[in-house]
Amino acid sequence: MKKIIALFLGAALALSLSACGMGVNETTEASLGQISDTSESTETEQTVSETENQTDTSVQTTTEAPAETDPEKQAGKILVAYFSWSGNTREMAEYIANSTGGDIFEIIPKTPYPEDYTQCTEVALAERDGNTRPQIKDLPENIEEYDTLIIDYPIWWHTAPMIIGAFLESYDLTNV
Repeated sequence: MKKIIALFLGAALALSLSACGMGVNETTEASLGQISDTSESTETEQTVSETENQTDTSVQTTTEAPAETDPEKQAGKILVAYFSWSGNTREMAEYIANSTGGDIFEIIPKTPYPEDYTQCTEVALAERDGNTRPQIKDLPENIEEYDTLIIDYPIWWHTAPMIIGAFLESYDLTNV
């Protein structure tokens, strides 16, 4: 169970960090801009031009088959399950489902959380402290048809809401 949760958290971290990084071309252009802005000799600029030409040549002569671009074919059948109290996580889950071609499932508690923020935090804290597993409304009978399971949720009291534990414990995920 810990491995599965770690996998999901790692995937979420990777997705969030990938949006912040610079691509290879941006890094190369930034480096080249810094080199040509300095008052280095023409020899340095000539070396940079030669390096650019070598890079362009190697890219053009690559004969490998293109990688599979259909995410559903790469990862098999995907389920994006999410719990959202305010709607923020719902937006992210929909984005992930659209990006991966996965099916989407909203984890809805049988007893809704209070709409008032303070009251909701009190319920969430009591569930966490009591290790409570809230019941889920319309839980799928099984999820064995999926090869990949992505779970989105907010962080409540420094951890996943207890309804996420209820969802995960509803299935045998030993072979996932």
